[in-house]
Amino acid sequence: MMNTVFFALAILFYCLTLIDPGYVPLKKDFLGLMERLVDEELHLDYICINCENLRPENTMHCNYCNKCVQGFDHHCTFVNNCLGYKNHKYFLLFLFFFSLYIIAMIWHAVLAIYEIFSSNELYPEDQTSVKNLKISINIYLLVVVLFHCPIVFLQDYSQLKKLCR
Repeated sequence: MMNTVFFALAILFYCLTLIDPGYVPLKKDFLGLMERLVDEELHLDYICINCENLRPENTMHCNYCNKCVQGFDHHCTFVNNCLGYKNHKYFLLFLFFFSLYIIAMIWHAVLAIYEIFSSNELYPEDQTSVKNLKISINIYLLVVVLFHCPIVFLQDYSQLKKLCR
């Protein structure tokens, strides 16, 4: 199961980093833009001062990418791309599979620790270090994942709240 979830995570990460989030195409005709603004009696809020471009509603400028993005949510530094209306579904799937992966890691670590402590077989003297290594690796994995879980789930919740508005 973990291999399948990890493979899905890799594919979704690839999609998130390479798919266009909904960048507004640049038109470097500033005089034509001003004429259109006056003719259609548009407000100055429809002009991005950074791009000097007319932008549709629900569009914001990303300072990291230096581009305007339709349906802008935030710039995710983890995937090094903006989240716009074209890649929201991939981001939600990525968060879902990432949460599944963390849950699977916790399950496997707890199960491994339980199996190590519940086994009644005595390790020979030369394998005691192997048992200690297994215990320390699984406890380390469990502690790292458990400290990481609240951060990920709180971030997932805040992103889902923003997307569902």
